[in-house]
Amino acid sequence: MRVFQDRRGKAAIIVDEPDAICMPMETLTTDFGVCVRVTGRFGSIFLCSVYCQFDTDLAPYLRYLDAVLLLGSRTPVIFGLDANAVSPAWFSKLSGHNRGQANYARGELLSAWITEMRAGVLNEASRVFTFDNRRGQSYIDVTIVNQAATMWATYEWEVKEWDTSDHNMIHVVVTTDPNDTVEPIAPMPSWKLSNARWRLFEEEVVREIAELPEDIAESPLDNQVSALRSVVHIGHYTLQTPRGQETEAKAPGRSSARDRRSRGTCARVEDLLSAVQEAHPEIEEDNWRRFVGENRDDPWGHVYWICRGRKKSTEIGCLRTDSRLVATWRDCAGVLLRNFFPVAESNAHIAIPIEAPPDLEAFEVDACVARLKSRRSPGMDGITGATCKALLRAIPQHMTAMYSRCLETGYFPTEWKHHRVVPLLKGPDKDRTDPT
Repeated sequence: MRVFQDRRGKAAIIVDEPDAICMPMETLTTDFGVCVRVTGRFGSIFLCSVYCQFDTDLAPYLRYLDAVLLLGSRTPVIFGLDANAVSPAWFSKLSGHNRGQANYARGELLSAWITEMRAGVLNEASRVFTFDNRRGQSYIDVTIVNQAATMWATYEWEVKEWDTSDHNMIHVVVTTDPNDTVEPIAPMPSWKLSNARWRLFEEEVVREIAELPEDIAESPLDNQVSALRSVVHIGHYTLQTPRGQETEAKAPGRSSARDRRSRGTCARVEDLLSAVQEAHPEIEEDNWRRFVGENRDDPWGHVYWICRGRKKSTEIGCLRTDSRLVATWRDCAGVLLRNFFPVAESNAHIAIPIEAPPDLEAFEVDACVARLKSRRSPGMDGITGATCKALLRAIPQHMTAMYSRCLETGYFPTEWKHHRVVPLLKGPDKDRTDPT
């Protein structure tokens, strides 16, 4: 049995599965919650436990949940929240006293966040309260799953009337399809990597790789790639998070001085914003007068070029194939399918001689990665060429060993084989109704 706690000791995750590989997310083990990646026969999931203090602002907790979703990406994430919030979304009832009104306001914020993130609530109507003690009863505990988790499994949610504490036990049964071992596809996070601090990224990658289990190199390649993707996302999060924010909880003695500086900075920023807002109308008027003066001789020139650019057609009425028009949606889908994924001309099996590949040398991996285009769009895993180059600089032995094992076993991870077809219109000089 393995126990993982947040920094305050208010939230915890217990994993009672000897064969599961558990990797705590250090950057997401904070005062707000704890997050652990668990990999086993069922695949990979993120478990996150959060205790929302009842007398504090909910916004920091929502930002923490954002960070977990960003890291989880298309991997299923299950949140267990003591939200201290009520909402009809999880079958709560509004109390009449002041505490109940405050909890309802928090519930509205959390409900809006759930809707915005396209997440799901597992709570079901229950005669047993999630919170029950001598002071009152309520439904303030929420079980949330991200969009990927909603496609990954089906769930049965039930409150057990076990008096282990002032909160009753919530029992969730997760049923997955044993034939579906590929994680569902959901939108990947995009990272703004211009002027990225790659040195910090490489240092974070080295730290996270050191935290992986010692037998990770012997685990299946799919698990290795999934773990490496999580490490990359943690490194990217470090790139885009101010260093002071990461270490804020490590120096409690300086918190008061930091708070005073922060309040002074916020006040200064508010003053500057007010000054900008007051001067904005005058600046806009000056810019408009300057623009009119500069374009007095040709007042419609800019309008013409703007309208000309926007009048370009981005739609087609129908498709055409074999000199005939395709009218229905079903026929259009069939035409696109035949053109994008044509059937092979021959299904005859061609025997390929089995030959053991030579050992992969480190300089070969370095040469291949060096040829990657740094600014090309990433694949379905969200990893760019620039990130691959930074990974090779940080963990060359790990990368070489992983690629060598791919060649040795003749197997490349399933995650590398995901693809997405994005149909684009042809140029204006070609017939856009002809998909060939």
